[in-house]
Amino acid sequence: MEQQNNFENDFQKPSRTSTLTTLCVLTFIWSGLSAFSYLMMGMSWDTVIQMVESGEVPMAEQMSVMVESMSKNYMYMSSFLNFISLVGAILIWNLNKLGFHFYAGAQLFLLLLPIVFFKGMGFPWFDMIISIGFVLLYWKAIQVSTKVD
Repeated sequence: MEQQNNFENDFQKPSRTSTLTTLCVLTFIWSGLSAFSYLMMGMSWDTVIQMVESGEVPMAEQMSVMVESMSKNYMYMSSFLNFISLVGAILIWNLNKLGFHFYAGAQLFLLLLPIVFFKGMGFPWFDMIISIGFVLLYWKAIQVSTKVD
C-alpha cells in the first residue's frame, strides 16, 4: 500500500496554481484584445487617417499628432507581438515552460517597439513596470507549479 502511494506521488499530474490561472486569464484578455485591436487598426489604417484629418473623430487635433508618428507597420507589429504573448500564455496554461519564453520575449519587444517607431519618445517606464511584474509573477508561478515541462 505504501509503495503504491509513493508510485502515484511520483507520477502526479502537473497542477496549475490559482496565481498562474489568474495571470493566464488576464493575459488572454489583454493580449487577445490588443492583438485584435491592433490588427483592425492596421487593416483600416487609411480610413483612420482620413477620419482624423477630416476632424470626424473627437479630439482629432490631438490624435493627428499621434497618428502622424504611427504607421501601419507599427500596428501590424504590435498585433503580431501581442499574438505571440497570447500564444505564450496558452502554452503556460497547458504547463509548458516554453510559453514563458514566448511571453517574456514578446513583452520585451513590445517595450522596444514604441522606441523604434516613435523617435524622441521617452522610455515607456509604466509599461516596463507592468511587464516586468507580470514576467516575474509568471516565473514564480511556474516555479511553484509541480513538474512543469
